[in-house]
Amino acid sequence: MPPIYEFTAPVIKGNGLGHSFGTPTLNQTLPDDEAAAALTYGVYFSRCELDGTDYPAVSNVGVKPTINGIPSPAVESFLFGYSGDAYGRVVRTSLLEFRRPEKKFPDRESLFSAISKDVDAAAEFFGMENISREDKTK
Repeated sequence: MPPIYEFTAPVIKGNGLGHSFGTPTLNQTLPDDEAAAALTYGVYFSRCELDGTDYPAVSNVGVKPTINGIPSPAVESFLFGYSGDAYGRVVRTSLLEFRRPEKKFPDRESLFSAISKDVDAAAEFFGMENISREDKTK
């Protein structure tokens, strides 16, 4: 399946919230080009290539409205099967299929619940068994 959009960018520091929930993400600045500007903010099933390895992933494109927001759009991706420190490394992210629009949730628990559903849906999309995560919100 051809990607909706692809870009290559270094991994930047995020706020670490995904890590506290058990779904650590790689954060990247969204390029400033016409194709990126035309993207709908929201969750995508994706693939990320890091150090020559291709990982199935789920990515959020947008401005993180639930967690105080950010001024410029960014992409944060949870990579299935990856653990480690990727800060500063260059990652190629391919957005494959749109899942849902970005929205502001009333609280972190609602956000984490939606993330859990997104991760489960991505696992199904890629034909993987659902991953087990410890829900650290309780």
